Amino acid sequence: MSGTTVLNTSTGSTSRVVPRSYFKNETSLSDFIVRARLGAGANGVVYRVEDKITNKTMALKVIKRQGAALCDLQQFRVELDALKRVIGDAHCMQVEAGFQDAQCLYLALAFYPGGDLHDVIRIYPRRILPVEQARFYAAELLVGVYHLHCQGVIHRDLKPSNILIDSHGHLVIADLGLAKVFTLDDPKSFSPYNPTGTFTSLSQAPYLASSLCGTAEYMAPELILGAKYGFAIDFWAVGVMLYEMLAGRVSLGFFDGSLLTLV
Repeated sequence: MSGTTVLNTSTGSTSRVVPRSYFKNETSLSDFIVRARLGAGANGVVYRVEDKITNKTMALKVIKRQGAALCDLQQFRVELDALKRVIGDAHCMQVEAGFQDAQCLYLALAFYPGGDLHDVIRIYPRRILPVEQARFYAAELLVGVYHLHCQGVIHRDLKPSNILIDSHGHLVIADLGLAKVFTLDDPKSFSPYNPTGTFTSLSQAPYLASSLCGTAEYMAPELILGAKYGFAIDFWAVGVMLYEMLAGRVSLGFFDGSLLTLV
């Protein structure tokens, strides 16, 4: 496709995902064959595509410029920034390119064939997982969340449908479309839970946010109440998912549309 501009994208690799070097220079929609629609995320539609040159299966996230809110277009760049920070991390979704044309913005992503955690939960009677499996998944989620936080990223929308499963049965944190990405002075020495040298809370200034976003059932109380929040909200969501895996339902519900109550 003519007139395509490649967004500034870093490259990296893992044992499962090997980015193509020429993605840095020229990538366009014409490089892919669209095979199926996979679903819609917070701010885009995702397709399963095939690379015409390598025959590799990938996922392509597409945001149409026309009709998209300015905040959605800005958040696309935030998501790309977050994805670039976790290149090479097996616990987080891998990006291979970000590009754009006159009609749309695109993210070329690794394809994970195991479905998502929501699908896994649904196949069990009463949607209750064996304790050992739930423990394994919870441990992988905690490691993945910690890796995100070490890169200055709050996910803000952790839920089973945003947790993918790779070909080896491991969990992969996906859909960073609502992420909050902080500017870090020294990423190599950044400590997400002790940024000032004095540990007082998992959420500390200056790494706080205030936007209300996410999925209601997995939101931490500070989000619902409109207070400033930090990295701790992702751990709350992991806790809700663990409860869901063991009890077959989420642990919280809404009362009067705003206040949370135990059920």
